[in-house]
Amino acid sequence: MAIWLASELRAAGVRPGFLTRGYRRQSLEKVVVIEAGATVAVTVTGDEAQLLLRSGLGPLGIGADRRLAGEALLRGHEVDALVMDDGFQHWRLRRVCDVVLLDALDPLSGGAGFPLGRQRESFEALGRAHAVVVTRGMRRWPGLERMIARHTSAPVFYSRFVARGWRRLGPDGGCAEERAAEALGAKRPVAFCGLGNPASFWSTLAGLGIRTARRWRFGDHHRYRPMEVRRLAAQAQVLGADAMLTTAKDVQNLPAEAAALCAAIPLWWLEIGVELDRPGELVALVRSRLVAGG
Repeated sequence: MAIWLASELRAAGVRPGFLTRGYRRQSLEKVVVIEAGATVAVTVTGDEAQLLLRSGLGPLGIGADRRLAGEALLRGHEVDALVMDDGFQHWRLRRVCDVVLLDALDPLSGGAGFPLGRQRESFEALGRAHAVVVTRGMRRWPGLERMIARHTSAPVFYSRFVARGWRRLGPDGGCAEERAAEALGAKRPVAFCGLGNPASFWSTLAGLGIRTARRWRFGDHHRYRPMEVRRLAAQAQVLGADAMLTTAKDVQNLPAEAAALCAAIPLWWLEIGVELDRPGELVALVRSRLVAGG
């Protein structure tokens, strides 16, 4: 969503930059600022930050204290708007527009705050939102909309993930081949992922008509060890698989020698994007907030 919004802003003549925590990065530097599209190790950035970086849409500021990261980024770059990934609770920044995402498959995040559930705040916090985006489907949920309306008058949008295409992992860790999302051509693939909601990836594969011989799930942000990749490839061979499938996020967490470890079976990752039901309206809202708060 952050990438989509930055792309739309850039198309409208706004120069975006990104701020992110860089979850599970291994760098000891408190703040890291990286040029748009630069090649930097995932140990410096974290996996999700790599996706922002690869978009090439704007420079990236990484740090747990995003105020410091933002100040460092602005000192060296001409940026009109900072798009912050996962920052609704980051109180040290004055934000001019809060776009809150709610998962249609689990809008209440377990129904309670930690440790009983995964909510970071109660639904009353939606009163701070300027827009709410329900993810994972364009189907309207009147009951959820009524629940949202009890706490905010912000407009509600719907979005879904869309498959953009397949990329085959090359020896250097980059893309060795591209295929359309519907043209993978694998007859007996296997799949693995380490996501917070792996069902989303399985559902995307099913939507593409892909039936897997087996699926493996790992914890969110899982960093794959060489022995794990070797074991996955060996199990895939036993199953007679002709392709191993994973996500763009998981590729960032594979070891450098991943392509060699599974050389007998090509490993593909799926590039995804997002579509909204009323994209122009949301972009107009964000731009109006930028002008009003600038």
